[in-house]
Amino acid sequence: MTSAPPATTATAARSVAALRSAFEREGWVVVPGLLRADECVAVVDADASRRWPVVSDALREWIFDARWLATLEGLGATGRAFREQLVTKPPRAETRVPWHQDAAYIDGSPAFTTVFVALEAIDERNGCLRMQPGSHRRGLIEHRPCGYVLEAVDAPTDDGVSVTLAPGDAVFFGSSLLHQSLGNHTATRRLAWMLQFRDADA
Repeated sequence: MTSAPPATTATAARSVAALRSAFEREGWVVVPGLLRADECVAVVDADASRRWPVVSDALREWIFDARWLATLEGLGATGRAFREQLVTKPPRAETRVPWHQDAAYIDGSPAFTTVFVALEAIDERNGCLRMQPGSHRRGLIEHRPCGYVLEAVDAPTDDGVSVTLAPGDAVFFGSSLLHQSLGNHTATRRLAWMLQFRDADA
């Protein structure tokens, strides 16, 4: 195996360092093109093959794909997968997921990282994630029930930063980052896959 030229290696190192710096500063970072278009289709097919609660071999391969951990390690957030879920917003659905922290759903859990992978194009029209940069530094804040979900009590009053994603793009964010999503105003579904990772020793 031939090693990468020094210039290429240095450029890659700077790119990883920039991603890690943004992740630590903002609490989230987008990694474009982590999956190819055909791989996005394969993930959907693999999820369809599961028989709850059993995870199919096809889906298990995607859960343990080396790219997740490689990216997490670059961000300084290594871990093991403990949860995954196909996340959809139906067409013309006004359903809003209010400002919240993922950590609020898992009482007493150590910090973990959520990976939200776009399986189709996701933008403001169909309910993209909206982040509150730097909010992870507040730590876990109080939440209250809001229908079948939780809502941060001291929630931001603005809409946050929209995270638009092409198919195969992934956004990595910490469990204390405040985020929300609004309704899907298009005639097609919004489809993504979510994985969560926590420290292997947790």
